[in-house]
Amino acid sequence: MGEFSYPWPETAGPVVGDGDLYTANTWSQGFEALFGAMASNEGVIPRAWNTLTTTAPAANVIRVQSGLAVVHGHIYWNTANNDLAPASAPAATTRKDRLVLHCDWVGAAQYTVRLKLLAGTALNYPALTQVDDNAWENPLYSFIIDDAGAITDLTDEREYCHFGTDVSTAMIEDLAVTTGKIALLAVDTGQIALLAVATGQLAANAVTLGKCDFNVEHGLVLPIGGELVVGDDQSFPLAPNAAFTHTKIKLLVKVAPTGANLICEVECNGVPITTAGNRPTIVAGATAGNTVIFSVAAGAADEVYTLNVDQIGSANPGEDLTCVVWGTQPPVA
Repeated sequence: MGEFSYPWPETAGPVVGDGDLYTANTWSQGFEALFGAMASNEGVIPRAWNTLTTTAPAANVIRVQSGLAVVHGHIYWNTANNDLAPASAPAATTRKDRLVLHCDWVGAAQYTVRLKLLAGTALNYPALTQVDDNAWENPLYSFIIDDAGAITDLTDEREYCHFGTDVSTAMIEDLAVTTGKIALLAVDTGQIALLAVATGQLAANAVTLGKCDFNVEHGLVLPIGGELVVGDDQSFPLAPNAAFTHTKIKLLVKVAPTGANLICEVECNGVPITTAGNRPTIVAGATAGNTVIFSVAAGAADEVYTLNVDQIGSANPGEDLTCVVWGTQPPVA
């Protein structure tokens, strides 16, 4: 069709324009693009009357309240309570059913959108029919019905229309976004511009330690000076009231070991924090080594870290060792 616009008065005489007797598809495709994702389950208009809210007030009764919806581009109105009567399940069984809005192009209800009950089985809810220019069903509710007509597990399956446009900041009223509209942990540092939140925008006592991410790495430095000897050790106490989560161990020497690897062990309150096969090591001839594999994930508050030299170079033991145990630790309250 190329370029097109509507609606216009029907074009006649010398006027050349887009005025025409517009088809149903012209209107429905426009409505679908405006009021919902194309070919989707979106349909119910939020805030229109009672939004097709559904209850089960008695056995074999599904009651749909007033509301408005757009089903595959076709507008549906329900102006009053509408009671439907699902059949009871077969004796000694239950059945999984659905309430849908059924848009019909070719069936017995041709060119209508109507409420419809779909019967499933004891195990499965019925599938939706969604075929262009034939039949299209949008889900409203699902439920389970027993052989006496009792209805349970009435579950809301409505998907609301979303106007087909992006929301700019100018479209959001001041104070319109409340805390209830923000999912937990949804706002991270990447979404906050530098210096964007001033102290005047924070309620008194709003920011607690539990809401702050203190995952800033720092290191416990354990130095051993001079020529290394098996059995050398150095200790460092943790700050009180603050656990320390391990991330890596880094070894550095001024003079490299030769003839054999330099192997150390780091203990937390006397317990090695790595397995024997993952002890921090500097290979012969090198001046640095590290490990990131831990058998103890974190040290508790007030514990003491100790560096032990387990093996030295056989030709040259290595000299001036520094061990840094890296980890994250919250501030002391």
